[in-house]
Amino acid sequence: MKNLIQILTLVTVTILSIAPSHAAIISFSLDTASSEVQVGDSFDVDVIVHDLFANDLTDYLVAFGFNALYSTDGLLAFTGSTINPLFDDNSVNFGLNAAGWANEDITNDTVVGQTLTLASLHFQALAAGNVSIFVNSELLDLNQGLTFLNQGQLAINNVSSNFSISAVPLPPALLIFISGLVGISFSAFRKRFV
Repeated sequence: MKNLIQILTLVTVTILSIAPSHAAIISFSLDTASSEVQVGDSFDVDVIVHDLFANDLTDYLVAFGFNALYSTDGLLAFTGSTINPLFDDNSVNFGLNAAGWANEDITNDTVVGQTLTLASLHFQALAAGNVSIFVNSELLDLNQGLTFLNQGQLAINNVSSNFSISAVPLPPALLIFISGLVGISFSAFRKRFV
């Protein structure tokens, strides 16, 4: 009986050491071209995956899906997404902010440097303030996360970026124009009563 327990323990440890631990290796980032966002601006946030095939260089990326959330209601409006052309856009079909199914083999040979932009998320700045944008996937929904042929599903979580949305400043020409109107109005008012 003691030998059986030792054998089972050895088999369990061996299986656990062989199982991929890709959650700690693959990383994600959010990137935007504009560092300053003002009220009324439309801006894009790219969702990028790094070290995509770090655990298995022979694997295939089959699909991905996720939703974009933000910390403060009323500051942003999600206006859509553009999926990387390597994928067919399935966002509407799956009810997600961004989802794609690979239309060709996406392997380590396809992805240069193991960095891949999955999608560009489009937003409209509605009001001034600080806001965080989060990308999240729920693995209970098989259409979310990264889906690999060999490794299965991988969650896309804890990906965020902070933005400060500033109010649109009045241009100096407008201030001069308004002060000129006030001056003319005051002058006309003064002549009328003098």
